[in-house]
Amino acid sequence: MTQKRTAIYNFVWMLGQALAGRASGLISQLVLAAILSPSDFGIIGLAYTITNIVSSVLNVAVDDIILQRKQSLHLWLGPALWISLSLSSLTAIVVLAFSPFAASFFDSREILVILIVLSVSMPINGLATVPNIILRSKTNYKFIALVGTSEVMSLAVMTISFAYIGAGAYSFVFPVPIIAAFKSAILWYKVRDSFDLRPHRKRWKYLFGKTTALFSTKALISFISQGDYLILGVFASKEVVGGYYFAYRLAAQPLLMLASNISSVLLPELINLKSDETRQNSYAFHASLLLSYSIMPVAFIQAAAAEPLISALFQKKWLMSVPIIQILSIGLAFDAISWIAGSLLSSKGKFSLLLIYISFQVPVFFIFVSVGAYFYSALGVAWAVFAFYVLTQPIFIWRVYASSNLGFSEVAAVYLKPAMIAGVSSGIGILISRSSELINRPLIQIIFILVTSSVVYLCLLRFVSPKVWNELSAQIFSRLRR
Repeated sequence: MTQKRTAIYNFVWMLGQALAGRASGLISQLVLAAILSPSDFGIIGLAYTITNIVSSVLNVAVDDIILQRKQSLHLWLGPALWISLSLSSLTAIVVLAFSPFAASFFDSREILVILIVLSVSMPINGLATVPNIILRSKTNYKFIALVGTSEVMSLAVMTISFAYIGAGAYSFVFPVPIIAAFKSAILWYKVRDSFDLRPHRKRWKYLFGKTTALFSTKALISFISQGDYLILGVFASKEVVGGYYFAYRLAAQPLLMLASNISSVLLPELINLKSDETRQNSYAFHASLLLSYSIMPVAFIQAAAAEPLISALFQKKWLMSVPIIQILSIGLAFDAISWIAGSLLSSKGKFSLLLIYISFQVPVFFIFVSVGAYFYSALGVAWAVFAFYVLTQPIFIWRVYASSNLGFSEVAAVYLKPAMIAGVSSGIGILISRSSELINRPLIQIIFILVTSSVVYLCLLRFVSPKVWNELSAQIFSRLRR
C-alpha cells in the first residue's frame, strides 16, 4: 500500500471514529441537557477550564517528541513512561492544591469535589501514553479508532447513568477515572511485547532539551481553548457559562474530534517525509484540503439544524444556546482545518516557529473575548471566537506553506470553496424544510435539513471539485465493500 493510500486508509478509520464519537456524544449531550440544569453545565465547564490550563502548563507532549525518534523508539519508551507519570502526578498535585481557591473564587463547593476526582484520573491517563506511542508508530489506527470509540460511548453511558440517579454536575467526572483505567489496561494488553521500561534518567535531558518551545506552545493553545470559559466566568453567572458550555460542546465535538484524530494520523506520516520537504508540504496541504471538504458540511448542517433540534427537545430551557451553536459551528471549522498545518510544523521539529505564531494569536484572542464578554455576555464571546478563527487561521496556514510558494488566494480556496458549497447546501436545506406547513414540526425539519443539505452538498462537490469527490468516494466505498 502506498504512503498516500495508507494515510487515506487511516483517515477513513479516524473519520469513522469521529462519526461514532459524534453520534454518541450528541445523544449523551442532549440527554444530559434534559436531565441537568444550565448551572450544572456551568460548574463542569469552569472546573475543566482549571484542569486543562494546569495540564497544559505542566505537561509536555511526550508522544509527539518520541515519535520524532521513530528509528530508535525502543530507547525512549522507558523515559517516556516515567516522564508522563511524573508530570501527570505533578499536575494532579497542583490541581488538588488549587481546588479550594477555585471553589472559593467561583463560589461552588461542587467544583472542589470535581477537581479532586479529575486529579485522581490524571496519573491513570498518563499510563496510556507509551502504548499509544507504540500504536501510532506502527500506524495501527484501526485499533486506536476502536478504543477511542469505545471510550467515548462508555463515557456517555456512564455519565447519563450518574445524571439519572441525581449526581448533578458530578455525573461528568465520576466515570472519568474508571474509563481511564480500562483504556490504559486495554492499550497495554495490545502492546504486551517485552520493552525496556526502566526510567533511564540520564536520557531525560535529551528530551527536555528540545521541548521548551513545544511545551510553551501547548500551554498557549490551551489558554486559547479555555480562555473563553474563564473570561465569561468572570463577567457572567454559572447559568450563562453553562449555556455557553453546552453550546460549545455541541458545536465543537464533531469538528475538533475529527481534526485532532486526522492530525494525529498524519504526524507519523509527515515525519517519514522529513527528507523531502517539497513532498511533505504538498502532502500536508492536500490533507488540509480533504479535511476542509469533510468538516465544512458538518459545520454548516449542524448550524442549520440547531434551532429546530433545541426547540424540539427542550422548548425554552436551552433556547439561549441556539445562536451560540450556530456561530461557533462555523468559526470552529476554520480552526479545525488549521490543525494539519500545526502538525506539519511539528513533524519538521519547528516548534519555535509554531510558538511564535501562537504567541501573536494569544493576546488577540483574549482582547476579542474580553470585549465580547464585557459588552454582550455569552453571545459576544461566541462572535469573538468566530472572528478570531476566521481572521487568524487562514493567515497561519498561509505562513506555514510559504516555502511551497503558495499564494494567499490558494490558501483561501481551502476555506472558501468548501464553505461556499456547504453554505449553499445548508441554505437550500433550510428553505426546503420551511417550504410547507406539512413539514413545520421541528423533528421533520431536522430530517429535511440533514437529507437535503447532504445530497445537495455531494452533488455540488462532484460538480465543483470532481478530483476531491473521486478521491474521497473511492476510498470510502472501497472500505465499505471490504
